[in-house]
Amino acid sequence: MTQYDSIYNEVRIKEENRRNTPVPINVAFDIDDTLYRVHEAGKCQVPDFKLMPLLFWFVENGDNVYLWSAGGCDYALMIAMKFGIEQQVKILRKGSTEVKMDLVFDDEAVQLGKTNVKIDRNRH
Repeated sequence: MTQYDSIYNEVRIKEENRRNTPVPINVAFDIDDTLYRVHEAGKCQVPDFKLMPLLFWFVENGDNVYLWSAGGCDYALMIAMKFGIEQQVKILRKGSTEVKMDLVFDDEAVQLGKTNVKIDRNRH
């Protein structure tokens, strides 16, 4: 079991206990320095190949997966298209309260969901 499995199970159990039935959860991924590692003031941008499989895991699990960015919805959509995942994810304004997030992955210490996971931007 990975650290992500335990986080996911914790959120899933809370939702199942609340409703007594399995329910898709809402998961948001920030883009810059989370899914998309940015180096040298934007000159070198590389997808985070360790985090992307987690995004696909949530998609395959039937959960609602959102991308958002402080750069706006158009930027988030552009990156989703660049990754070829625009059909698997939904785009939302970062921090939007339109959808209540169960789980949020971000490089900043945010409180935008029930559970928030800070991704270390200095990881290798």
